[in-house]
Amino acid sequence: MSTVLDDFSSGSYSMPIPNSVSDLNYQAGTMLGGGRYTQLIVGLNPQNQPTHFDIKDGFLNVSVGAAQTLRLEVGYGYQPDGSGGGKTVPLTDSGVGGFSSMGSAFRTNFHFSDNMLINFNIVVFTANGWASYGENVTVAPFSPKHIDFPFEQFVGPTNPDFSNVNAASCLQVVQPG
Repeated sequence: MSTVLDDFSSGSYSMPIPNSVSDLNYQAGTMLGGGRYTQLIVGLNPQNQPTHFDIKDGFLNVSVGAAQTLRLEVGYGYQPDGSGGGKTVPLTDSGVGGFSSMGSAFRTNFHFSDNMLINFNIVVFTANGWASYGENVTVAPFSPKHIDFPFEQFVGPTNPDFSNVNAASCLQVVQPG
């Protein structure tokens, strides 16, 4: 059984990102903990292509320009503060920090129209320290794919306590495949 952090059915957001720019935003909704932050960083952009990022209708969409490399972060345990910024609201405060009772893995779902290589990492911040796990994922065009991140494969300086998670961040580096 997998833990669902976000089905992207709420907290809609849309932003065209000019070349070599970063965008940080906080959204509220029905996702785990009631809020998330998103940050898109356009790194390598030799063709000066724009990037488009949006969340709507149950999807997180990123349109990547030619030869671009970018980093997308999506974090849970954070909520908008009303001024355009955000504040940390531990998942345990909202009653959803007990991940071990919700399953044994995080599941991510991908669907791309181009060949892409994604370095996908999840970092969890628990009561007794942080831990992370990552995978390199190749997705063929128009082929949905899911990948599970089993809790027992997360490593950090201490053993993570998945029954007491304060925050979780998903980090993705996307580049042409």
